[in-house]
Amino acid sequence: MEIISTRLGFNADHSSSYEFVALEKRLSKEKQLEVEKLGVSTNSYQASTQSGKKREYLLRNYYDIMYQYDYDYLNVSIALWVTEKEKMELQRYEFTGEDDRGLEVWIEVETFRDQPERVIVSLYAELYIEKLYGKKFDSKLRNSDDFLRFLARIQEELKNHNYEALYAFVEKYGTEDDLNSINPLENKNSETYKLMKMILNE
Repeated sequence: MEIISTRLGFNADHSSSYEFVALEKRLSKEKQLEVEKLGVSTNSYQASTQSGKKREYLLRNYYDIMYQYDYDYLNVSIALWVTEKEKMELQRYEFTGEDDRGLEVWIEVETFRDQPERVIVSLYAELYIEKLYGKKFDSKLRNSDDFLRFLARIQEELKNHNYEALYAFVEKYGTEDDLNSINPLENKNSETYKLMKMILNE
């Protein structure tokens, strides 16, 4: 992979239909070389049976956000450091469902025995990202500063025990049981909640 830009204090790695973002600290040249040694091309991220494991490894050790454009659907993964209590709270938001067309949607919280303080929260669904900045979302994931700002905000809010974005997602696609299993949202006028509802086309 190749770091192609620096935006809002983070580095954006663009590769094919994947983009990895480091929020908390910039990748050093040494870290960039380590990423390349993982077998990830500096020009493209080749789809393979190992791509899921590479995605996980990159998020556990180098990056904080990944998103993948898959036709009209986006797979967003946000990595963060947590306590055991915070991890259990995030896991309450996990669910798998379907959209109006019967396509699968989900929230998944990945945990690791050898690194219990690091989790990856993944969301998969059709997101109308163009509503954030008034034009069609580019399939190559370029010119997406507003979306990156939004994902950075979600990561920061998750670290501060604010799960409004996840709540909006469960509210859109989850069952009544899914919604009853999480804490009710007291403030539905918050900017994060309203933005998530907007890009979910609610």
